Amino acid sequence: MSRSRFLSAIVAIALALGMIVLGGWYFTLCFGVIIYLGQLEYFELARTNGGCPSAENHPGGESGVISHGNLCP
Repeated sequence: MSRSRFLSAIVAIALALGMIVLGGWYFTLCFGVIIYLGQLEYFELARTNGGCPSAENHPGGESGVISHGNLCP
């Protein structure tokens, strides 16, 4: 395992634990950011392979789903 991969894993674990400990809206906000960045990366991958994803609609829609889940438990 490379050193940079190991260090990024340490940072990711620390952030995940911080999200879990804080909970509530902090967890929702951080999880939403992770989903948004993941979707942007996925859509970019689809574009490089000739796809045409609807990147304008999906990130906002996912944010609404996450917020609704936290507002209406």
